[in-house]
Amino acid sequence: VGDTLDLVTASSKHLTVTLTQVVDPAHGAAHVTVPHGRRFVAVLLRITNTSQQDLQGDAAANSTLVDSSGRDYVPASVTLNECKGAPSGHFRVAAGQSTSMCEPFEVHGSTSVTKFQFYPTAGGASDFGEWLVP
Repeated sequence: VGDTLDLVTASSKHLTVTLTQVVDPAHGAAHVTVPHGRRFVAVLLRITNTSQQDLQGDAAANSTLVDSSGRDYVPASVTLNECKGAPSGHFRVAAGQSTSMCEPFEVHGSTSVTKFQFYPTAGGASDFGEWLVP
């Protein structure tokens, strides 16, 4: 957490991604409850466009959370209190600009989250970032 990684999309656009915070457990916003035996995790990141062209993407499609057994989780379609003010999903960032994102996950209640992975271009790039979750 806190590390900034330099990544490249499939169309050769450069960006940096910083994992700023992992909130575990996270809390559902109004009228959002976690299913029995599960819990929410919020992953907050900052994406900076270091290329010379606009950058578009989908942080939800680019993000994966991994647990201690190697199981992958994709972002959930829920609203979390910890994500207020930071959108999830699609982003557009002008050259030299940054945006904050928050991806909500729903994981098994007893699992330990160990890694967060970000794949530019939804895995269409050969480059990806991986952070260990303490």
